[in-house]
Amino acid sequence: MIDPHVHLRDWNESNKMTLETGLMSAQRSGISWVFEMPNTKPAITSKALALKRIEDADKAIEKNGLLIKHSLYLGLTSNLHQVREVVNTYRELFPRIVGLKLYCASTTGDLKVGDSYNQYLIFKSLSNLDYSYVVAVHCEDEALFKPNKWNPQIPSSHNFARPLKSEYSSIKDTIDNAKLACFRGNLHICHVSNPKSIELINSARNNLEYKITCGITPHHAIYNTEYMDSLDKNQALMLKVNPPIRNRRIQEQLFQSILDGKVDFIESDFAPHTIEEKIGKPYASGIADFGLHGKLLDELKAFGLSSNDIWKLTDYNIVETFGLGK
Repeated sequence: MIDPHVHLRDWNESNKMTLETGLMSAQRSGISWVFEMPNTKPAITSKALALKRIEDADKAIEKNGLLIKHSLYLGLTSNLHQVREVVNTYRELFPRIVGLKLYCASTTGDLKVGDSYNQYLIFKSLSNLDYSYVVAVHCEDEALFKPNKWNPQIPSSHNFARPLKSEYSSIKDTIDNAKLACFRGNLHICHVSNPKSIELINSARNNLEYKITCGITPHHAIYNTEYMDSLDKNQALMLKVNPPIRNRRIQEQLFQSILDGKVDFIESDFAPHTIEEKIGKPYASGIADFGLHGKLLDELKAFGLSSNDIWKLTDYNIVETFGLGK
Protein backbone atom coordinates (compact mmCIF):
# COMPACT_ATOMS: atom_id res chain seq x y z
CA MET A 1 0.00 0.00 0.00
CA ILE A 2 1.35 3.42 -1.01
CA ASP A 3 0.62 6.58 0.95
CA PRO A 4 1.26 9.48 -1.45
CA HIS A 5 0.81 12.30 1.09
CA VAL A 6 2.65 12.32 4.43
CA HIS A 7 4.42 14.86 6.64
CA LEU A 8 7.30 13.36 8.64
CA ARG A 9 8.73 16.52 10.31
CA ASP A 10 12.26 15.99 11.79
CA TRP A 11 15.02 18.60 11.33
CA ASN A 12 13.89 21.74 13.20
CA GLU A 13 10.67 19.94 14.17
CA SER A 14 12.16 16.75 15.58
CA ASN A 15 10.20 17.40 18.78
CA LYS A 16 7.08 16.51 16.76
CA MET A 17 8.44 13.45 14.98
CA THR A 18 11.62 12.15 13.40
CA LEU A 19 12.01 10.45 10.05
CA GLU A 20 12.93 7.30 11.94
CA THR A 21 9.76 7.17 14.06
CA GLY A 22 7.55 8.30 11.17
CA LEU A 23 8.80 5.65 8.76
CA MET A 24 8.58 2.95 11.43
CA SER A 25 4.99 3.95 12.20
CA ALA A 26 4.04 3.87 8.51
CA GLN A 27 5.52 0.42 8.00
CA ARG A 28 3.74 -0.94 11.09
CA SER A 29 0.47 0.25 9.53
CA GLY A 30 1.06 -1.77 6.35
CA ILE A 31 2.36 1.05 4.17
CA SER A 32 5.13 0.04 1.80
CA TRP A 33 5.97 3.44 0.25
CA VAL A 34 5.50 7.02 1.44
CA PHE A 35 5.69 10.27 -0.54
CA GLU A 36 6.78 13.03 1.83
CA MET A 37 5.58 16.61 1.55
CA PRO A 38 8.15 19.47 1.48
CA ASN A 39 6.77 21.81 4.17
CA THR A 40 9.43 20.77 6.63
CA LYS A 41 11.58 23.27 8.56
CA PRO A 42 13.53 24.24 6.57
CA ALA A 43 11.25 23.65 3.57
CA ILE A 44 12.56 21.32 0.86
CA THR A 45 12.82 23.77 -2.04
CA SER A 46 16.31 23.05 -3.40
CA LYS A 47 18.45 20.23 -4.68
CA ALA A 48 20.76 20.47 -1.67
CA LEU A 49 17.93 20.06 0.83
CA ALA A 50 16.38 17.27 -1.24
CA LEU A 51 19.65 15.35 -1.18
CA LYS A 52 19.98 15.90 2.57
CA ARG A 53 16.44 14.65 3.17
CA ILE A 54 17.01 11.56 1.03
CA GLU A 55 20.25 10.85 2.89
CA ASP A 56 18.53 11.17 6.28
CA ALA A 57 15.64 8.96 5.23
CA ASP A 58 17.99 6.30 3.89
CA LYS A 59 19.92 6.31 7.17
CA ALA A 60 16.72 5.85 9.15
CA ILE A 61 15.63 2.97 6.90
CA GLU A 62 19.02 1.24 7.07
CA LYS A 63 19.42 1.74 10.83
CA ASN A 64 16.12 0.03 11.58
CA GLY A 65 16.15 -2.56 8.81
CA LEU A 66 12.96 -1.15 7.33
CA LEU A 67 11.49 -2.36 4.06
CA ILE A 68 9.52 0.81 3.38
CA LYS A 69 10.35 3.07 0.42
CA HIS A 70 10.63 6.85 0.75
CA SER A 71 10.16 9.54 -1.89
CA LEU A 72 9.73 13.33 -1.79
CA TYR A 73 7.91 16.25 -3.28
CA LEU A 74 9.79 19.50 -3.85
CA GLY A 75 8.09 22.74 -2.78
CA LEU A 76 7.26 25.44 -5.33
CA THR A 77 7.74 29.15 -4.63
CA SER A 78 6.99 32.29 -6.64
CA ASN A 79 10.71 32.59 -7.48
CA LEU A 80 10.88 31.35 -11.08
CA HIS A 81 14.60 30.59 -10.81
CA GLN A 82 13.69 28.26 -7.95
CA VAL A 83 11.01 26.65 -10.14
CA ARG A 84 13.66 25.88 -12.74
CA GLU A 85 15.93 24.37 -10.09
CA VAL A 86 13.30 22.01 -8.71
CA VAL A 87 12.27 20.91 -12.21
CA ASN A 88 15.89 20.05 -12.98
CA THR A 89 16.19 18.30 -9.61
CA TYR A 90 13.06 16.27 -10.30
CA ARG A 91 14.49 15.11 -13.62
CA GLU A 92 17.78 14.16 -12.02
CA LEU A 93 16.46 12.40 -8.91
CA PHE A 94 13.16 10.78 -10.01
CA PRO A 95 11.74 8.53 -8.56
CA ARG A 96 13.14 9.68 -5.21
CA ILE A 97 11.55 12.99 -6.19
CA VAL A 98 8.03 12.13 -7.32
CA GLY A 99 6.56 15.57 -7.98
CA LEU A 100 6.22 19.23 -7.07
CA LYS A 101 3.92 20.74 -4.42
CA LEU A 102 2.08 24.08 -4.56
CA TYR A 103 0.38 25.56 -1.50
CA CYS A 104 -2.34 28.10 -2.34
CA ALA A 105 -3.11 28.94 1.30
CA SER A 106 -1.48 29.07 4.71
CA THR A 107 -1.05 25.79 6.51
CA THR A 108 1.89 24.29 8.41
CA GLY A 109 5.13 25.86 7.14
CA ASP A 110 5.77 28.90 4.95
CA LEU A 111 5.40 27.67 1.37
CA LYS A 112 2.23 29.60 0.51
CA VAL A 113 1.84 31.16 -2.95
CA GLY A 114 -1.49 32.80 -2.28
CA ASP A 115 -2.18 35.09 -5.21
CA SER A 116 -3.64 33.75 -8.42
CA TYR A 117 -1.29 35.60 -10.75
CA ASN A 118 1.85 34.10 -9.20
CA GLN A 119 0.20 30.69 -9.31
CA TYR A 120 -0.38 31.22 -13.04
CA LEU A 121 3.26 32.27 -13.51
CA ILE A 122 4.41 29.05 -11.85
CA PHE A 123 2.33 26.93 -14.22
CA LYS A 124 3.55 29.02 -17.16
CA SER A 125 7.14 28.45 -16.10
CA LEU A 126 6.50 24.71 -15.78
CA SER A 127 5.01 24.74 -19.26
CA ASN A 128 8.02 26.59 -20.68
CA LEU A 129 10.30 24.05 -18.99
CA ASP A 130 8.35 21.16 -20.58
CA TYR A 131 7.51 19.78 -17.14
CA SER A 132 4.87 17.13 -17.83
CA TYR A 133 4.71 15.38 -14.48
CA VAL A 134 2.81 15.74 -11.19
CA VAL A 135 2.06 19.03 -9.48
CA ALA A 136 0.14 18.40 -6.25
CA VAL A 137 -1.84 21.37 -4.97
CA HIS A 138 -3.28 22.32 -1.60
CA CYS A 139 -6.31 24.31 -2.76
CA GLU A 140 -7.92 26.84 -0.45
CA ASP A 141 -8.67 30.50 -1.18
CA GLU A 142 -7.66 32.62 1.83
CA ALA A 143 -9.74 35.55 0.59
CA LEU A 144 -12.80 33.48 1.51
CA PHE A 145 -11.59 32.48 4.98
CA LYS A 146 -13.57 33.73 7.98
CA PRO A 147 -11.07 33.62 10.85
CA ASN A 148 -13.53 35.28 13.23
CA LYS A 149 -15.62 32.10 12.99
CA TRP A 150 -12.90 30.04 14.69
CA ASN A 151 -13.61 29.33 18.36
CA PRO A 152 -11.16 26.93 20.07
CA GLN A 153 -13.85 26.15 22.64
CA ILE A 154 -15.87 24.62 19.76
CA PRO A 155 -13.20 22.94 17.56
CA SER A 156 -15.69 22.03 14.82
CA SER A 157 -16.03 25.78 14.15
CA HIS A 158 -12.86 25.44 12.05
CA ASN A 159 -15.26 24.16 9.36
CA PHE A 160 -16.80 27.64 9.16
CA ALA A 161 -13.49 29.50 9.37
CA ARG A 162 -12.19 27.71 6.24
CA PRO A 163 -15.48 27.12 4.41
CA LEU A 164 -16.28 24.71 1.60
CA LYS A 165 -16.43 27.50 -0.97
CA SER A 166 -12.81 28.46 -0.29
CA GLU A 167 -11.68 25.04 -1.52
CA TYR A 168 -14.00 25.03 -4.53
CA SER A 169 -12.92 28.54 -5.57
CA SER A 170 -9.23 27.67 -5.32
CA ILE A 171 -9.63 24.44 -7.29
CA LYS A 172 -11.52 26.23 -10.06
CA ASP A 173 -8.86 28.95 -10.16
CA THR A 174 -6.05 26.39 -10.24
CA ILE A 175 -7.65 24.42 -13.08
CA ASP A 176 -8.10 27.64 -15.05
CA ASN A 177 -4.57 28.89 -14.39
CA ALA A 178 -3.03 25.59 -15.47
CA LYS A 179 -5.14 25.61 -18.62
CA LEU A 180 -4.29 29.24 -19.45
CA ALA A 181 -0.60 28.50 -18.91
CA CYS A 182 -0.74 25.51 -21.32
CA PHE A 183 0.39 23.15 -18.58
CA ARG A 184 0.78 19.59 -19.89
CA GLY A 185 1.49 17.60 -16.75
CA ASN A 186 -0.71 16.00 -14.09
CA LEU A 187 -2.53 18.37 -11.75
CA HIS A 188 -3.30 16.54 -8.53
CA ILE A 189 -5.77 18.13 -6.13
CA CYS A 190 -4.93 17.00 -2.60
CA HIS A 191 -7.26 16.07 0.27
CA VAL A 192 -10.56 17.18 -1.28
CA SER A 193 -13.19 17.94 1.37
CA ASN A 194 -16.08 19.26 -0.75
CA PRO A 195 -18.25 16.96 -2.92
CA LYS A 196 -18.83 19.87 -5.30
CA SER A 197 -15.06 20.04 -5.79
CA ILE A 198 -15.07 16.40 -6.82
CA GLU A 199 -17.85 17.07 -9.33
CA LEU A 200 -15.85 20.02 -10.70
CA ILE A 201 -12.73 17.88 -11.07
CA ASN A 202 -14.57 15.01 -12.73
CA SER A 203 -16.39 17.29 -15.16
CA ALA A 204 -13.03 18.80 -16.16
CA ARG A 205 -11.25 15.49 -16.81
CA ASN A 206 -12.15 15.20 -20.48
CA ASN A 207 -11.94 18.90 -21.34
CA LEU A 208 -8.31 19.66 -20.55
CA GLU A 209 -4.98 19.27 -22.30
CA TYR A 210 -3.49 18.02 -19.06
CA LYS A 211 -4.42 15.22 -16.68
CA ILE A 212 -6.22 15.96 -13.41
CA THR A 213 -6.53 13.65 -10.41
CA CYS A 214 -7.77 14.01 -6.85
CA GLY A 215 -7.41 12.32 -3.48
CA ILE A 216 -9.45 11.99 -0.31
CA THR A 217 -8.09 11.42 3.18
CA PRO A 218 -9.45 8.79 5.54
CA HIS A 219 -10.32 11.46 8.11
CA HIS A 220 -12.50 13.44 5.68
CA ALA A 221 -14.31 10.24 4.66
CA ILE A 222 -14.77 8.92 8.23
CA TYR A 223 -15.14 11.86 10.64
CA ASN A 224 -17.63 14.71 10.73
CA THR A 225 -18.35 17.81 12.80
CA GLU A 226 -21.19 16.07 14.62
CA TYR A 227 -18.69 13.48 15.84
CA MET A 228 -16.27 16.23 16.87
CA ASP A 229 -19.05 17.90 18.86
CA SER A 230 -19.66 14.64 20.73
CA LEU A 231 -16.09 14.65 22.06
CA ASP A 232 -14.58 16.71 24.82
CA LYS A 233 -12.78 19.85 23.65
CA ASN A 234 -9.25 18.45 23.71
CA GLN A 235 -10.21 15.29 21.86
CA ALA A 236 -11.97 17.39 19.22
CA LEU A 237 -8.95 19.68 18.85
CA MET A 238 -6.90 16.61 17.91
CA LEU A 239 -9.10 16.41 14.78
CA LYS A 240 -8.44 19.99 13.65
CA VAL A 241 -6.99 19.81 10.14
CA ASN A 242 -6.67 21.83 6.91
CA PRO A 243 -9.00 21.65 5.07
CA PRO A 244 -11.38 21.05 7.97
CA ILE A 245 -13.54 18.08 8.86
CA ARG A 246 -17.02 18.79 7.43
CA ASN A 247 -20.55 17.94 8.55
CA ARG A 248 -22.08 14.46 8.34
CA ARG A 249 -23.92 15.11 5.07
CA ILE A 250 -20.70 16.21 3.37
CA GLN A 251 -18.70 13.37 4.93
CA GLU A 252 -21.18 10.79 3.67
CA GLN A 253 -21.05 12.27 0.18
CA LEU A 254 -17.26 12.10 0.21
CA PHE A 255 -17.41 8.45 1.26
CA GLN A 256 -19.91 7.76 -1.53
CA SER A 257 -17.69 9.49 -4.10
CA ILE A 258 -15.00 6.90 -3.36
CA LEU A 259 -17.51 4.08 -3.86
CA ASP A 260 -18.63 5.71 -7.12
CA GLY A 261 -15.08 5.73 -8.55
CA LYS A 262 -14.78 9.51 -8.63
CA VAL A 263 -11.58 9.58 -6.56
CA ASP A 264 -8.18 8.50 -7.84
CA PHE A 265 -6.51 7.50 -4.60
CA ILE A 266 -6.56 7.55 -0.82
CA GLU A 267 -3.94 9.76 0.87
CA SER A 268 -3.49 10.07 4.62
CA ASP A 269 -2.11 13.62 4.96
CA PHE A 270 -0.43 12.22 8.09
CA ALA A 271 0.72 15.34 9.98
CA PRO A 272 2.08 15.13 13.54
CA HIS A 273 2.25 17.95 16.09
CA THR A 274 2.90 17.97 19.81
CA ILE A 275 -0.13 17.59 22.04
CA GLU A 276 0.57 21.05 23.47
CA GLU A 277 0.37 22.60 19.97
CA LYS A 278 -2.88 20.77 19.25
CA ILE A 279 -4.84 21.57 22.40
CA GLY A 280 -3.40 25.04 23.01
CA LYS A 281 -2.13 27.92 20.93
CA PRO A 282 -1.51 27.82 18.00
CA TYR A 283 -4.12 24.99 17.87
CA ALA A 284 -2.11 23.33 15.10
CA SER A 285 -3.89 21.62 12.20
CA GLY A 286 -3.00 18.05 11.33
CA ILE A 287 -3.99 14.47 12.14
CA ALA A 288 -1.31 11.86 12.81
CA ASP A 289 -2.94 8.45 12.53
CA PHE A 290 -1.77 5.99 9.87
CA GLY A 291 -4.30 3.52 11.29
CA LEU A 292 -7.17 5.45 9.69
CA HIS A 293 -6.11 3.99 6.33
CA GLY A 294 -7.11 0.51 7.44
CA LYS A 295 -10.30 1.73 9.09
CA LEU A 296 -11.47 3.45 5.91
CA LEU A 297 -10.59 0.47 3.72
CA ASP A 298 -12.54 -1.86 6.01
CA GLU A 299 -15.58 0.41 5.78
CA LEU A 300 -15.30 0.61 1.99
CA LYS A 301 -15.13 -3.17 1.76
CA ALA A 302 -18.19 -3.44 4.00
CA PHE A 303 -20.05 -1.24 1.49
CA GLY A 304 -19.11 -3.54 -1.37
CA LEU A 305 -15.90 -2.08 -2.79
CA SER A 306 -13.92 -4.91 -4.40
CA SER A 307 -10.36 -5.89 -3.57
CA ASN A 308 -9.38 -4.80 -7.08
CA ASP A 309 -10.85 -1.34 -6.49
CA ILE A 310 -9.02 -1.08 -3.17
CA TRP A 311 -5.78 -2.00 -4.94
CA LYS A 312 -6.36 0.75 -7.49
CA LEU A 313 -7.01 3.36 -4.78
CA THR A 314 -3.94 2.43 -2.75
CA ASP A 315 -1.45 1.29 -5.38
CA TYR A 316 -2.21 1.04 -9.11
CA ASN A 317 -3.63 4.53 -9.69
CA ILE A 318 -0.74 6.06 -7.75
CA VAL A 319 1.87 4.13 -9.72
CA GLU A 320 0.22 5.19 -12.98
CA THR A 321 -0.19 8.84 -11.99
CA PHE A 322 3.42 9.25 -10.94
CA GLY A 323 4.88 7.13 -13.75
CA LEU A 324 6.46 4.65 -11.34
CA GLY A 325 5.71 1.55 -13.38
CA LYS A 326 7.95 2.46 -16.29
